Amino acid sequence: MRYFIAAHDFRAEESVELSVEKGEVLCATEGVARDGWMKVEVITDARRRGFVPVSYLSELMASEAMALLEAVGDGGNHFAHPATSSSSLAQTPCQGERGDTTTAGAKGANVASSTSPDMGNRSAVVLRAQSPSPRAETRSPGGDLVAASATPPTNSPRAHITETAAASTAGPHSLTSAQQATGPVNCHLLENPKAAVDAFMKNEIYFKELMQRRASALAQMQSGIEEAMTEVAACKDRNVLLTRKLRDLDEVVERERERWINRVEEEKAHVSRTAPYSSAMAVPVSSGATPVRSPITGRQGGPGRSILEDKTPRQLRA
Repeated sequence: MRYFIAAHDFRAEESVELSVEKGEVLCATEGVARDGWMKVEVITDARRRGFVPVSYLSELMASEAMALLEAVGDGGNHFAHPATSSSSLAQTPCQGERGDTTTAGAKGANVASSTSPDMGNRSAVVLRAQSPSPRAETRSPGGDLVAASATPPTNSPRAHITETAAASTAGPHSLTSAQQATGPVNCHLLENPKAAVDAFMKNEIYFKELMQRRASALAQMQSGIEEAMTEVAACKDRNVLLTRKLRDLDEVVERERERWINRVEEEKAHVSRTAPYSSAMAVPVSSGATPVRSPITGRQGGPGRSILEDKTPRQLRA
């Protein structure tokens, strides 16, 4: 069994609802909530049973609920008879903002609220006096206290019925731009055929516009994909061309490398063949006579040839 404690005061407005005071310990008669409403009953009074919004409740463990009930029971006559609670409340004057007492009408309202069999017990009244609640009290110009009901939760069936009635009676000018675009959203359109037809037409127009926007977006996406595919194909062609050029360049470089290697080998062989005959013999020059030179091997000459027969330029000696 699930246990709850009333976190805020709640006033019932329908026969199936249950009025609770802040601090009352409740137990669930059904395991799950229905549209944000939980069917509960007061542990100290099984006759008090009904639906309470889940937002007004705080779930407790079984041990916590029992401890809270024992603490309230040991604290004195908290669960006294409603008549006793009403008499004790009636004897205590209520101070106003300027120190004056409330009128008899306010006292009568307090007594009536306390003697009602559906308004809780003295422990809840004490807990409510000790902690604030979402139901604020305002003072009328005459000095009487007026209890302002808290706003019911948005997921309550009562709020849903109220919104449905307001939507069915209000004209099309009361709708917001989003509601006018999507049409009214409620489950009672069949009660008003004209409203149902208007909602259907609005929904049809909205869906047509939505399909047009989606078609245009799809066309833009398709054109973008086609352009991207064209660019990819061009990149592939350029890649093939560059690959072919790189392959040709590699072949040319390899051929040049082989040619230079062969030429270097030929030069080495030629140098090795002509090295023994490259030494030159110098003769002293006599005064007034033509210098006599010994035969040397030129670049194109052979052994035994004079340097005068060589086609290389002469080298002057000091």
